[in-house]
Amino acid sequence: MDFSLTEQQEQFRGYVRKVLSQVSETHMARKISAGDESELEKVHHKLTELGVMGITVPEQYGGIELGSVDLIPVMEELGRAVAPDVYAETLAFAVPLLIKYGTDWQKVMYLQAIAEGSCLLSIAWLEPHGQYTFDTISTTALKTAQGYVLNGTKSLVRNTSHVTDFLLLAKDQNEELCLFLLPKEKVSFIEKQYSFDETQPFSKLVLSDVMIPEKYLLKAEEAESAVEKVCLSLLTSLNSMMIGGMDRLVDMSTEYAKIREQFGQPIGRFQAIKHRLADLKVTLETARALSHYAAWTVENESEDCAETVYSAKAFLADSYIKIAAESIQIHGGIGFTEELDCHLYVKRSRVYENYLGSQYDIREKAAAVMGW
Repeated sequence: MDFSLTEQQEQFRGYVRKVLSQVSETHMARKISAGDESELEKVHHKLTELGVMGITVPEQYGGIELGSVDLIPVMEELGRAVAPDVYAETLAFAVPLLIKYGTDWQKVMYLQAIAEGSCLLSIAWLEPHGQYTFDTISTTALKTAQGYVLNGTKSLVRNTSHVTDFLLLAKDQNEELCLFLLPKEKVSFIEKQYSFDETQPFSKLVLSDVMIPEKYLLKAEEAESAVEKVCLSLLTSLNSMMIGGMDRLVDMSTEYAKIREQFGQPIGRFQAIKHRLADLKVTLETARALSHYAAWTVENESEDCAETVYSAKAFLADSYIKIAAESIQIHGGIGFTEELDCHLYVKRSRVYENYLGSQYDIREKAAAVMGW
């Protein structure tokens, strides 16, 4: 099977890279880490003009109506630029949820806004000392005549200053999982949290007797199953972002090995460096093939979809950490400095290691779906 991208997909990748290169790729990430999101706003506007925000949105709501495979080049380029995860959470999680389980009002309200670039959503799942599991959710949704009253605290919510809404996971009085589309202005309190990766800001959401009408509730009969399925879509985009980061690291390391001289010749001529670069390239291309196949299984609802996506995520997360560490070694002492971009990818690789579950959790899920 050939999992290489089509000419049109590669051409679109070029357009996205051009937009991101206008801000020197990681310049946007560095601005975000300094607390300035002005570049992110500019890039978001240009990506919207390019049609990125409508890729997975149905045509009737102003989108292009493409699938997971068509998201690959976009997410890979965002990963190269160490962009925030909010685009993956919106296009690969919120949009599929809305398409499958949203009411007519929710689809018109949110899908059109997403395609227009005026709506971005972030997932509010984790809670203090909790995990990416449903049994650790303690946020409550008490049904009343006026709608639902929400109480609880969510932690490590991504990019709260840039999003407009949250996808909130809560439990009703029957301990059943509920999914809410929560406008940001309804949150009682938002507090910035410390992040190891400063290019990916995290916040804590506090909900204190927040009243929300029932129309904001996603009508998924089996909410846990719905979230698990859509998480596969999100993981494929996460995989693509990791591929983008790894690809950039291999390029940086190879280029540095050509220009850095020692003993009168480029260090790339030494076998120790040659072998490292060759190993990194093999790891990258193996990971890329897994990532592309995983996206294909999601788009085509293949029988081996879950096991493929979980296995790919486990392999890619380990590979990203390995390539990021090796990149610093190849660059030597300068690889640890702020001037070079290596540290940005090292930090992002560690964030992705535990995104949507630890490596142990992901491997447990892969083993479970394969019947091991």
